[in-house]
Amino acid sequence: MFRSYLIPSKVIMGFNWKSIQAKSADFVMVFYYTSEVKVRFSDLFKTQQKQSISNALKNYFKAVDNPLMMTMAMKDFKNKATVTTMKGLDLVKKLNEFKKSDYAFM
Repeated sequence: MFRSYLIPSKVIMGFNWKSIQAKSADFVMVFYYTSEVKVRFSDLFKTQQKQSISNALKNYFKAVDNPLMMTMAMKDFKNKATVTTMKGLDLVKKLNEFKKSDYAFM
């Protein structure tokens, strides 16, 4: 079982990023997210997924939240207190073209 708590927001790159801390017996995780931007990491995988939100985030968000995660830090208590971090470095409007054939898992 896990519990989640809202913690103070912060402004990153001019956007208001909300924050959640999630805890369980296995881990503690803090992540910052926003719905203010029109891009989602999950958009890259829409053809692969039947749901609008990834399985990893289902416990914390509703599909209508449509979050973009900017930073995440997770401490894994079962794996010798391993810390995993992910941080978005920049948010720039840029047109990109992806070829499905370049990605074997898609």
